[in-house]
Amino acid sequence: MSSVPSAKKLYPYYEVLSGWDCNLRCAYCFVRHKKPVCNDPAYITAYLTAMYERDARLNFYDNPYAPRIGFIGGEPLLHPELIDHALTFAHELNMKYGLNEDIRCTIATNGTLIAGSREVQDLLTKWKDRVHVIFSIDGTKEAHDMFRVDAEGRGSWEQALEGYRVAREIIGNDACRAKMTPCRATAPYLSEGAITLFEAGFDTIECSCVLEEYWDESEADYVYSLYQPVTEYLLKNRLWDVKTFYPLSRLHTWMCRLNQNTTCSCFKKGMNCLGVDGIVYGCHRMAVSECPHPYGHLENGNFVVDDASLPDKALNAWQSRPAKCLECEIGYHCFNCVSSMFDCDFDDLTAYHKRYSQCGWTKGTFRARMDFKDRIAQLETPQE
Repeated sequence: MSSVPSAKKLYPYYEVLSGWDCNLRCAYCFVRHKKPVCNDPAYITAYLTAMYERDARLNFYDNPYAPRIGFIGGEPLLHPELIDHALTFAHELNMKYGLNEDIRCTIATNGTLIAGSREVQDLLTKWKDRVHVIFSIDGTKEAHDMFRVDAEGRGSWEQALEGYRVAREIIGNDACRAKMTPCRATAPYLSEGAITLFEAGFDTIECSCVLEEYWDESEADYVYSLYQPVTEYLLKNRLWDVKTFYPLSRLHTWMCRLNQNTTCSCFKKGMNCLGVDGIVYGCHRMAVSECPHPYGHLENGNFVVDDASLPDKALNAWQSRPAKCLECEIGYHCFNCVSSMFDCDFDDLTAYHKRYSQCGWTKGTFRARMDFKDRIAQLETPQE
């Protein structure tokens, strides 16, 4: 029997919001206002300078592990020049601080701009050994095009898949992964969508439901059933060590722990996000929230903390869960987004949790995850 994979190294992680603008108008996107505003290169330079200085002082750098930089939007690939600027400067900082490993970054994109943009392709080519691209693709064309549409209401599935095909030729398939975001309308396509993306070439798929929707505890059996076709596909074809569908991942199973708040990265290991206005937030969702909670700001090239209590509030937000959640034997599998809580009511997080909005989704997913793990164990156990 193969062993459970070991936990990955934690890196300092800095997010940069490219801007509020996007070429798509996805219906369930939490960026409610698509403003034609992009970030300022001077802010990016000051932000990276301040983060490197702070984390070097805190001994966050454990050679050869350099920080990771995440580009989020809006749509980051509307501004490839900003990404190039940030990576060039971060490379210089790596050299300054004697980090043996070079800069790494992730770009979260809808993928539709890659095939038609020479500037984007040149960016990927220049940084092809340093870039990982996460494609927001909701599986099948039917499911994807329900909500991921442009300003004229046209679906974007073909452009997203073509963008993936172009990107993988440049940066390699290992540097590409898909991100599915099922909602109630598209949940019936969950397994078909995952299989579609696997057969299109993706080896890794992340998948988490729209947080704003409600899944009653009584719906756990239905949610469990949504995973069964992709479970059978992976088992029948013995793909569990080749293809990774993160809701079913054995590594994910063992890393989930409520008291570590592992499902939210906000403020962990130095994570912050630079907003478009020189304000620093805990994560990108906080940066675009209609109820913002800024952590600090950039002033004369320095990072100034405005709310020193915010990291502890974010990291300990799980403690506000009611007794039912804290005592739940699978509570550590609940997906937790600090910013989504703060969007509702910063001062009464217990009321937010008492909606129990993810019970059905979590219980169904947990059952599918354990079933998948146990069936792999059976297949990997030598038969007498």
